Amino acid sequence: MDRMCNKEYYINDNKIIIHEGLYIVYHVIASGEQTAEIAKSHTKLVTNILNNTQKEIQFLIDLNKCGKNSPQARDTWRTLSSEKRVNKVAIFGLHPVAKMLASFVMGKISKIDYYRFFSTEEDAWKWLKT
Repeated sequence: MDRMCNKEYYINDNKIIIHEGLYIVYHVIASGEQTAEIAKSHTKLVTNILNNTQKEIQFLIDLNKCGKNSPQARDTWRTLSSEKRVNKVAIFGLHPVAKMLASFVMGKISKIDYYRFFSTEEDAWKWLKT
């Protein structure tokens, strides 16, 4: 499957690329601090996308340049990723210790089988395609 970019958006310094195929892939290249306002803007964009399609959505999240997430932003991410039309969440770019902590936290709040952490973007894409 070729990754065809249909649309690009920016929310502050975050770049979002929407890939459309069997699923909608919401590809976030996170940059800088993630505030509650930024998380709410992502929620509005995802809601708008889902309101205009019958497809499920997958998240591909690049955290290589991401700063801290506020507690309110983390709550918003949990709520957003728990939406019933979310098929998979692939996250990459975390330091190994942060990856271990995030796996623990995400496992406590969600179905662990649709969350995965990867070392590379390539590995994350491979998993999304399966």
